[in-house]
Amino acid sequence: MPKLQKNARAIASAAAGAKLVYQIDGAPGLNLAALGNGKASWRLRYRPARGVEKRWHTIGDASTITLGDAIGKARELMSALQLEGIDPRAELDAPKGMTFDDLFQQWLERRAKQHKKSWQEDVRLYDRHVKGRIGARVASEVTRREIIDQLTDIASKATPIQANRCLSVISVVFSWAVAVEMVEQHPAMRIPKPGIERVRDRVLSHVEIAAIWNALDDILRGQREGMTPRLARLLQVLILTGQRKSEVTNMQASELAGEIWIIPSERMKGGRQHAVPLAPVAHQTIRAAISESAPNPRVFPGKDGGLMEPMSVGHALGRLTKSLGLEDVRPHDLRRTCASEMGRLGVQEQVISRVLSHVQSGVTATHYNMHGYMDEKRAALQKWETELTRIAAIQRDQSTSHLGAIS
Repeated sequence: MPKLQKNARAIASAAAGAKLVYQIDGAPGLNLAALGNGKASWRLRYRPARGVEKRWHTIGDASTITLGDAIGKARELMSALQLEGIDPRAELDAPKGMTFDDLFQQWLERRAKQHKKSWQEDVRLYDRHVKGRIGARVASEVTRREIIDQLTDIASKATPIQANRCLSVISVVFSWAVAVEMVEQHPAMRIPKPGIERVRDRVLSHVEIAAIWNALDDILRGQREGMTPRLARLLQVLILTGQRKSEVTNMQASELAGEIWIIPSERMKGGRQHAVPLAPVAHQTIRAAISESAPNPRVFPGKDGGLMEPMSVGHALGRLTKSLGLEDVRPHDLRRTCASEMGRLGVQEQVISRVLSHVQSGVTATHYNMHGYMDEKRAALQKWETELTRIAAIQRDQSTSHLGAIS
């Protein structure tokens, strides 16, 4: 096994390099495990007792734990082992009867909350569909057959796609648990998805988008029921900006800088801060929502003042579109429609991608082109807002004319 000197520069270079495990010279038992994807972890290699095979214990992520702290932790663990006979893995190995719920909670705290932006959605899925089915089961005793049966039940009582999402959660928890040696088997590995995933390509027509926009406007004017003004404004922001549902539902008033909405990197799918220039109607809509929700820092809070349930947005849109006679309209279709309309209006694909915050591919795009495209994004969203206002006004005028002719 290659050795590394206790040198921060050498450590950083090895961590960013090929997949390999290095011994740290002068730090007994301490190793750096480069994972080959720019990530690395500190690990302790030790023998629990004389004649017993050596074991591995993961100390933590090398990007957040310094070399000095890792050396200190390794010495602390080895000292406890030699002086008191405490196995570094004793805390992990102690709960032999650990339930899957225990396993999920450990994964949530030790991994998901630190590295996964969508962990709240995982919690929602787990609490709704998984916890009551296998949460109380001893994790090491959960079988492949049991998981398949429960996923089949979820697919029949909820939807096959929800079952797919639950399988992903169960699988990632077991993958992590095997990696940190909390369980030996991965019963969910290679279980086929219960539902067939189809790529949606639904783009709303001008008639459909105008009908939805005018209905939302009527709700805000108090001329239509079926939805709260808060949800109506949220849906309008989705239509106007083309941003993801999670990005809008999590919006904070502090993220507005004049007429620019700055979404922090920790809330972005690509992990980079995203600036959305707001055209006049979008800016006014968000400002009205902030006034309504104040002093709550969330622009679109849920009923209890916390995070709005993502499902409630889809349900509200579904009820509205059903009342309008429109079929199968989902929140993400609004984002796709916004992008498609900008393309129809002559906006370049590069600019549309920047508006949507799609991750750019290629070395030039990711490392050298630091242009923010703010003017281009502003012009694109202004074009779409102007066009949306135009087609909505045409439909409203036609409806008014039709009512006048009937009377």
